Amino acid sequence: MRKWYGAGERPTDGGPAPQGQEEEEPEAGDVVVVTAADSPVGEQVALQLILARQQLRLAVRDVVATKTAYGPYATPVPTDAVASARALRSCKALVVCGRPARGLLETAAAARVGHVVLLSGAAGSNGGGGFSLGGLFGGGEAARELRDLGDAAAEAAVRASGLPYTIVQVSALTDRSGGGGGAVSREALGALAAAVVDLVPARGRTLQAAKAAPAVPASGNTEAVEKQAEEVAAKVAAAGEDS
Repeated sequence: MRKWYGAGERPTDGGPAPQGQEEEEPEAGDVVVVTAADSPVGEQVALQLILARQQLRLAVRDVVATKTAYGPYATPVPTDAVASARALRSCKALVVCGRPARGLLETAAAARVGHVVLLSGAAGSNGGGGFSLGGLFGGGEAARELRDLGDAAAEAAVRASGLPYTIVQVSALTDRSGGGGGAVSREALGALAAAVVDLVPARGRTLQAAKAAPAVPASGNTEAVEKQAEEVAAKVAAAGEDS
């Protein structure tokens, strides 16, 4: 995982800076924090965010293994510390790949996090303003992972947090990257999460990831990634926000 798609070298906290460069603290509002980043869905979210050249802070159970896996492209923090002010420092967006940890949303509000993206298995609880991705993303069956995503209570907590939010509802998750049967692949879900991180709503929106679609762009194809992000942005803009 240590070589990613032409992204520049970025040292992890405590690691040496590449030769000829000085290690810099992330600027205010420059980091994307991902919870449950060592889950199968969380890993795909992280990889797609790396493709999008975002600075990442990943909440994981094994910090050492994550440092080894991602090298300079992500900074790991312990799962039980993700709700701390330190973990959310300089955080522009928080991607929640499961139910929010206790105190997480309150700390995010205090830290003035600009955008909360919740991946939720509670499809059908749409709060208004939802839309289907239709032909953009594709998707077998991974019911346990779907249950590990956010639920209706998590959605309600995010909506009540006062933070700008995007809730991505998933009705079916598949192991197949090619998709089929209306299910969404992990890769496609990760790509969607990465694409909406910088699309900050005035208040909040609910999206429904659904139906079969083209494969996620191949690694290294930055032009295809950018085109896909533009397509998602157009769809999101047309969908509007929750009422």
